[in-house]
Amino acid sequence: MVSLDRLTMAHRCFPRLLLVLVALTTLCQGSKIVFTSTPTSVSDGLTKLLTLRCALQDDTNSTNTVSRLSTITIRKAEGAQQKEVAKVVSGQAAVAGAVAAGASVSSNISNTVGYLQVSWSNPGQPQAGAYNCEIVALEADGTNVKLKSIVEVQSTSQSLGDLTRLISKANDDIEALENKVSLLRPPHAEEGTVDCGSSTTWGANLQPREAVREVLFKVPYERVPQVVIAIAAFDDASHTRINIAIRDLTTTGFKIVCATWWDSYIYGVWVRWTSSVA
Repeated sequence: MVSLDRLTMAHRCFPRLLLVLVALTTLCQGSKIVFTSTPTSVSDGLTKLLTLRCALQDDTNSTNTVSRLSTITIRKAEGAQQKEVAKVVSGQAAVAGAVAAGASVSSNISNTVGYLQVSWSNPGQPQAGAYNCEIVALEADGTNVKLKSIVEVQSTSQSLGDLTRLISKANDDIEALENKVSLLRPPHAEEGTVDCGSSTTWGANLQPREAVREVLFKVPYERVPQVVIAIAAFDDASHTRINIAIRDLTTTGFKIVCATWWDSYIYGVWVRWTSSVA
């Protein structure tokens, strides 16, 4: 039979056992270094952006038990030397080195995770080479630990076929932009009035007569437009007969023809016109 004292002791020890299990779970959660280059190769005048990113991330499969992240440093190998590209210290802003001239640097560090990132616009041969990242941190037991990783940025030259494809794509992009701009512009439209005058000036009497008036657009159309005409005003004497027509329509203009017959007399006729793209 279990005594009351033993039950009381077991009850008191049980919470402590739980606390020990929780602590072990925290200690078993590790960290890993992730160093990447995007893209992995650059070409002079063709690559728009190069980004190096070094980060310390949680990893349950790692045995590194980091409790505090101290520094992240990215260096570039130049011969036998390792030149500093950028560095960030916990609690401070990231600092760019001489090798990172013209680059933008960003970072963020908490106790156990963080990153350092360097980006170049329009990179080329000077940015190619071997880079290494070193992360200094403290483990849970106070031991100083260093995590390292290396990436290689290749420099590539473009073949004639590659350049041809790039030029073709650029032309397609330009055409697409021009189409978008044309859609944003108001449609091309013009209007005006033509005075055909008195029929006495349209030709000899006692035969069909006509007056031809040429119209030139203020701005030429990209393609032949539609033109609509209508009589805006009309004054006649007798035997009213009038015919209005369009002739020789092009992208730059057209002709309006006012016609009547030999025994009709017109004091004046004015024709209103409008043009627009179909």
